Amino acid sequence: PPRRSRLVEYAQRRAAGSIPAIMARWDARVLQDNEPFTALYGGASYINNDLFLARLADWGVSAGNYSGEVGGATPPLRWRPLRLLRSLPVFWRMLRVARTRLPALERGLRRHDRELAELVARGADGQQLADWFTRFYVFVVQGNLCIAASLASSGGALWGRPPTVYGQLDDSPHRLPWETDPGTARPAHADLPLQ
Repeated sequence: PPRRSRLVEYAQRRAAGSIPAIMARWDARVLQDNEPFTALYGGASYINNDLFLARLADWGVSAGNYSGEVGGATPPLRWRPLRLLRSLPVFWRMLRVARTRLPALERGLRRHDRELAELVARGADGQQLADWFTRFYVFVVQGNLCIAASLASSGGALWGRPPTVYGQLDDSPHRLPWETDPGTARPAHADLPLQ
């Protein structure tokens, strides 16, 4: 987009402090880091790669997959088998928490949908809608963490990454190779072609 969304930025900044608390359910060291979920640069929020990289280093997991997924310059963290073995209880807890949360995600979506419908029916003001969006944003991020942990443990990735529509976009100037890195130059605004 030609400029960042003020609504999304508002939600991102309000949610940034609570998302690490969600991650701390799996590994309490997240709270010791005292790192927010996002970092500010040029008035916009970006994923705080340090938050994730610190956990990968503690767990003995290579940073290669992470940097390939979200983009950004990451230090060359390599696999550390002993740390990985010591982290198995953390991974088991992550899997257990994530999988037990999955059935509640649909109920949560329906609850947020009802809440939004009630706000609209009452003629809620912009602040009330922005507050709803913040709560919904935190719910979506929390849900994505649970879904990602469940998918990662399903074994399906062993056969390769399944094709998605994102991998088939021919002209997508809004997608950048290192888009979470605020130092990446942004392209000039252009209308995106329909695909």
